[in-house]
Amino acid sequence: MADLTLQSSLRERARPAGPVGVGGAKLAAGGAAFLLLTVGVFWYQFHRLDAGYATPQWAELRWRFSTVYLAATAGFVCLARALGEDAGDLLRPGRRPS
Repeated sequence: MADLTLQSSLRERARPAGPVGVGGAKLAAGGAAFLLLTVGVFWYQFHRLDAGYATPQWAELRWRFSTVYLAATAGFVCLARALGEDAGDLLRPGRRPS
C-alpha cells in the first residue's frame, strides 16, 4: 500500500503544473500563415511566367536525379507525419508528448 502512495505522489510531482506546449490557436494561426505565404509565393512565381513559356517535357528530365527526388519526398512525408503527431499531442488536453 505504501508503494502505491509513493508511486502516485511521484507521478503527481512529475506532471507539469501548467499547460505544456503551444496553444491550439497559435498553432492554427501559424499553420494558416504558412499556407498563405506558400500560396502567395507560388502565385507570384507562376504569374511572372510569360504566356508562351514552354513547359518542361518528360524527355528533358534528368532521370539520374530521380533517387534524390524520391528521397526528398520520403523525407518530407516523414517530417509531415512527425509534425502532425506533435501537433495532435499538443492539441489534445491531458496527453503529453512522447
